[in-house]
Amino acid sequence: MRSGERPLGRVRPFTTQEVADLLGVSALSVANWVDAGHLEAHRTPGGHRRITRESLDRFCADRGRVLRPAPQLAARPAVILLDTDTDYAETLAETDAFLVSLGYLPAKK
Repeated sequence: MRSGERPLGRVRPFTTQEVADLLGVSALSVANWVDAGHLEAHRTPGGHRRITRESLDRFCADRGRVLRPAPQLAARPAVILLDTDTDYAETLAETDAFLVSLGYLPAKK
């Protein structure tokens, strides 16, 4: 795999605001933790911090922090896709199920 490529099925990293929502703190606190080296992150080409789930899990385990339930992240959709292609719809459904299994989205009722 070339540098910069992500493996298929990989969930995108968190923004500082998403981590802040999960931890019940401000985005500024998360940015300060990253800058101080307490929370591992990388920067986008635009300079934004991105935190992987693994980094967040380590940070929480080291400090005894507990994440808030993930549904707060799903409360604000980032993208709405409309397509009648059934193969594409199946892929979206599989992706949705995967994100639910990881706790990034709430289970559908």
